[in-house]
Amino acid sequence: MEQNSYLPAFSILITFIVGLLTFVIGRLSVRQTGITTYINTVTSERLRWMERFRQHISSFCGLSHTFYHSTLNTDEGINTDEARKLFQEIDKLRYLIRLMLKPELDQDPLKGDAEYERKIKKLIDKIPDLVMSKGEMEPGKEKELFTAINDLVETSGSLLKDVWELIKRESKMEPKMEPSFLKELKKSLKQKGWL
Repeated sequence: MEQNSYLPAFSILITFIVGLLTFVIGRLSVRQTGITTYINTVTSERLRWMERFRQHISSFCGLSHTFYHSTLNTDEGINTDEARKLFQEIDKLRYLIRLMLKPELDQDPLKGDAEYERKIKKLIDKIPDLVMSKGEMEPGKEKELFTAINDLVETSGSLLKDVWELIKRESKMEPKMEPSFLKELKKSLKQKGWL
């Protein structure tokens, strides 16, 4: 009889332990899911940023090139409405691109992207000045304009490549949020065939 009196208490204790383990594992699973969701959200936002940045850079370069050639053979030069609209769009893109980059204070000098971003900022300030001064361009200045546009494209491509590598690294990361005692418990339970 005494053995039977321990049976309900023992089964309640086992049920409690199993319930507690289920709760702990469930909480860790929810936490893991939250971390995975966070990483996925950051990754998708970086991909969107890359696409917008690529579009802004290509528009900026294309409009600068178009502006230069559209005012090249006209008597009015940059005084036409079309030329003013093109330059307004170039100017707008200059600031949009700058806003997409990190401020100087947030840049880590140990990372390569800081140098890329500094160079991009210098080039997006330099190109419109070169485009606007084309009426007074010396023979070497035209080459300087097209070299600056090519440098902007190359530097932006390098920055985008670095961001892409970062995205690939982040997507491979598996957050390790499981405490070591729980890993050992799981291992022990698997060895005993309970999991």
